[in-house]
Parts: sequence; structure tokens; C-alpha cells
Amino acid sequence: MWKKNDDGAIHALGNGRFLVYGRGNDIAEVYGPPYSSPSMLHGKWALADGAEPCYESCRDKGTNRWRHKYLNEAGREVALAEAFVASELPVYLCRLHADEPLRLELTLGEDYECYPGSGDLTSAEATVKSVLVKAPDTARIYRYPMGEETFLAAVFWGQETRIEFEPGTGKVGIAVPAGESYFALAGGPSYPEAEGHARAMLEQGYERLRAQAEEADLGFSSRIAPLEYGERIGEGMRKRIDELSESVAFLIAAQQSQDGGIMAGHNYALAYVRDQYGASRGLLSLGLYEEARRNLAFRYGKWTRLGGIRNAESMGHDRARHVHENDDVEITAYMIVQAFDYGQATGDWDYVASLFPMLDDCWQVQLPHLHDGMLPFNGDETYVAGGFLPRTSLNDGSMEATLLFLEAGRRLLPFAVGRGLWNEERAAACESLLERTEAVFRTRFRKDGRFYANAPERAETAELPDYRHGVCESCHPRGIHALKWTRRTAAGRYVCPACLANEPPLEAVAPQVVAVQSAGLLPSFVHAGLLTDEEKAEELRRAYDIFERHGYLPTVPGSSYFVGYDESLLLYGLTRLRHPGAEAVLAHVVSIADSTDAWVEYYDAGRPFNTRCRPWESGMNIAAVRHYAEYRS
Repeated sequence: MWKKNDDGAIHALGNGRFLVYGRGNDIAEVYGPPYSSPSMLHGKWALADGAEPCYESCRDKGTNRWRHKYLNEAGREVALAEAFVASELPVYLCRLHADEPLRLELTLGEDYECYPGSGDLTSAEATVKSVLVKAPDTARIYRYPMGEETFLAAVFWGQETRIEFEPGTGKVGIAVPAGESYFALAGGPSYPEAEGHARAMLEQGYERLRAQAEEADLGFSSRIAPLEYGERIGEGMRKRIDELSESVAFLIAAQQSQDGGIMAGHNYALAYVRDQYGASRGLLSLGLYEEARRNLAFRYGKWTRLGGIRNAESMGHDRARHVHENDDVEITAYMIVQAFDYGQATGDWDYVASLFPMLDDCWQVQLPHLHDGMLPFNGDETYVAGGFLPRTSLNDGSMEATLLFLEAGRRLLPFAVGRGLWNEERAAACESLLERTEAVFRTRFRKDGRFYANAPERAETAELPDYRHGVCESCHPRGIHALKWTRRTAAGRYVCPACLANEPPLEAVAPQVVAVQSAGLLPSFVHAGLLTDEEKAEELRRAYDIFERHGYLPTVPGSSYFVGYDESLLLYGLTRLRHPGAEAVLAHVVSIADSTDAWVEYYDAGRPFNTRCRPWESGMNIAAVRHYAEYRS
């Protein structure tokens, strides 16, 4: 189905080595190899009169090959393109049929260099022109220096294109005549590799590479588990769910690195633990067990080589570790739950057992942070990053982290005992700790008949760290988002050395209790046994009443914003509750997928914004949508 891209939607084309994000046929980002590398360039097409084209785009069924119509202001089609990433080579290819001349402008990163390409790049079919882009070793992977130079070859053939650039400007202009033209990007990472991949691409030819990519894509899409729909779901909704299932499968697969890590979105070239949990739920729902297993293997490899679980890790190398305020909690529990979700879905318990040293460590590192039955926040929760819960609350008790701790323990304990991995003393200590924590959970997090995301009592009585690595509370409001070492002030604020020396001291912030939809709805999604069915139902009914009033579900009261997975949590829970409102929530969740059939990081009254093409939200939402389809059948 052709859809107009008027909402800024981005799609992903990738093969584990090379990843290109497109907005229509414009190029939003280019990564790899490896996936965790600096983005090499951005590309924007212009029409003959200099105007930007409007795009209508579609993904060919069964494949991750995209087609794009270029429309002028009058809505007339002036060009048609198709684009894909090769199945084996780190190469993006685009074939363009244009009725009028077009122009492509490439924008490079700061201090990037551009040179005329090698003259030995040739094609038997047409004259080849190319440019070579070099990113310096100081170029950044998200916020971390790459540490070595990275190269990319941009190649043009089919028509007599004209390439214009001046060294040092960071701009490359390509004039493309009317007719049929070809454009390709070949990733490095080194100089000889970039041009070697471009040479191999030209030798094999466009049609051969297109056929290979199609064959690989059709093989992948054939592994998506079909749904058995019941009579309650009409033909139109069935078709839409099938479309979304295939789109999300390709969205996640394209962003999964060769080593198993999964990108967090077009502007985060790292693999985040929490994001991987949502993506894994989507993969398991889709029946893509091989990809889910590879994702677990990625994290186990990091843990084995580097020790510990960090909020996010680089893919393809070990240069970047993204450390947030409290990485020993929450994400460690998500890691355990993810492994057991995989075992439950596949029956591959021997593989889960092979991960046990990491899972055991994920359990143990949480224990020193448990105070009065509460764990703190990790610090990079989507609702914290989105400003729904203030950073001054990070040392409060976290309902989400504590609930996941208990859920992880209740899964880990019988497995460890049954496989003889814990002795009686270890097992008894774990059982006692779980019982004590469960006994006070409601006292800590339930007030006025509902659950709250945080409990300030923990920060008031726990021994808080003097130093932590994370967001400076003084820098951050001024738009400086780098993670750094901070120190706790007498007012209880965590501030970096520069702000301690140069900025007015921050005042203390009075503790506040915040109700966040994500925390209250999560128990149903993770099948937590701690809460009773009625307690879960109360949270779900309360959230649905808000949804019914607004037509969407604000993450916190009084806001029009919501994180992109809140409504998937609501849909999943209402489905299990057999609530009559589940159908309305399903229709809304399906409707807010953007024009590329992806769900995004945040919404404003249902309108998408911020990070697009998200595996985390898309995985969570497709898991909820497919759960509804299966549960109601």
C-alpha cells in the first residue's frame, strides 16, 4: 500500500553489517560496518525547480525493499525509486527512474573529509562516478569517540551524473539527469574495504544483488508465525495486523547487528538492555526465535568479555559502554526475565542454563541496592528521559525495578534449584529475601487504592552514593545531555565538577509521589504473580477510563504526551482481562503506527515525535496486538 510520508516516518534497511535509515528516499542516517559507528552522511533529494519532493512510499510484500514516488507540489509523480540493502555485502542500492533532472545533496559530519573516488570503479553497462567519505577517528558513536577512521564510498552510474564538492565544506552535490540512474553506498570500515565492497557490488550487478536480497527476505518473512484469527476480528483488521507483523519483523531484523545487538532507533547507535527486552517480546510473538536467541547471546558475550551489565553497549566492538545512574538495578532484572521469556516460548531451557552465570550475576548485583524492600530507578527509563518522572527521584524506591526484581527472582529460584545450580543455603536465602520484599511491596508503592511509580521513603533513609555516573542535574536543563561523573551536594542534587565550580548551587527538591501509567500497567505485561488479578484489573480499568475520556492514554495526569509503549501495556492487560474496551484500544494502537508501520518513542495526543523506527516500542506494540488476535480466537 502506498502511503504519503507526511509524518516524518523513518524506515530501516540493514543486513547486520550495514544500516541505512530512510525518510522517503532521503537518507536520514548511515551506519556500518559495524552498526555502532559514526553516521556517515545525510542525503536529501531535490526536484528540478529546487523544491523538496513529497514522498509516497511502500514496502514490497515479503521483502524489505522499498519503493518511493517523488511528487511535486501539484501532486504529479516526477520520479520513481526502489531501494534495498544487499543480503551479504555492506551496500545500499537505489534505482531511480526520473522524468526530469534531480539533485541529491549529501551532508557530511563535522571534520569529515571527501575525495574523488578511485578511477578503477567500473561497470560494463555505464560510466561510474564515485566519491569517498572519511570520518575522523574522533567522530562519535552516539556520544563516544569511534577511535579509528571510518570510510564510505558513494557510487553513481547509469547516467552522466555531475558531482560537485569543495573539500572542507561538508557538502556534496550530485546532479542527476532524467532517465534511469543508479546510486549506491558501500561501507568500509577501512579505505580498502569500502572501495573493495563498491567494486564487488559493481561486479555482481544490480539485478543479481536485488534477486539475492529478495530471496533472503522471502526466506525470513516465511518464518513469521501465522495467526489463527477468531470470528471477532474482521477481515480488514486481520489484513492490517498481518501487514504490521511483517513490517515490525523487518524493522527489528534490519536493526539487529551481526553480533545480535539491536539498535535503539535511528539516532542511537547502541544496544540498550531495556529496549532489547521490548524487541525480544516482539520477536518471540512473531515466532522469530533465532533472532531472539542471538540477542541474548549478544549480551552474554558482553558480560563474559567485559563483566557486568551496562545500560547500553556498542555493537561490532567493545569500545562504548553507556553507563547510567544505577545500572545494577532494573535492567539486570529485565535481562533475567527476557531469558526466561525465551525459554518459555521455545522450550530451549538448555540454552537458558548456558546463560546462568550471567543471570546469577544479574540477580546478585541488585541485592546491595535493596533497602526496606525497595530498589532505586536505573535512570534511563523512557518516562524519566521524557520528563514524566523527575531525575531527583532516581534514588526513590522504584515500583518497576522492585517488581521486576521479584519477578526475576521467582523465575530464577526454581530453575536454579531444579538444575542444581544453587545449593540449599543459597536457595533458602533467596526465598527468604523474596518473601520479605513481597510482604512490604504494597505498603511501599500502593497509596489511595492505586500503585505509584516511586516511593520517596527510600531516598530519605537509605545510604545514598556520594558519586554516580549519569546526568548532571545542572547541565541537563541547559541542553547539555552528556553522561558524566557527578557528585551529590548537600541539597541532595547530583552535579558534575564543572557545575560545582561555576554554577549557582541547585536547591533541594521536595519529594513527590508520581503516578506513571507504565509502572502500573507493567505487571500484566510481564505476567507478574505478585499482584492479584483484581489489583491488576483495578489498574487496567483506571487507565482505560482515562483512555476513554481522552481517546489516548497520557503517561501522567494532565499531560497530552505518552510514551510509545503505554498503550501496548494497556491493550495486553485488557485482553487478558477480557475487557470490552480492548477492541477500542486495539483500533487506536493500530492507528498510531506511522506511515512506515512503525511505532515511535513518544506521542503527543497520538501524533508521533522524537525517535522513530523503534524496535522497543514496535516490539511491545506488535506483541500486544498479536496477543489480542490470539487470545480472542
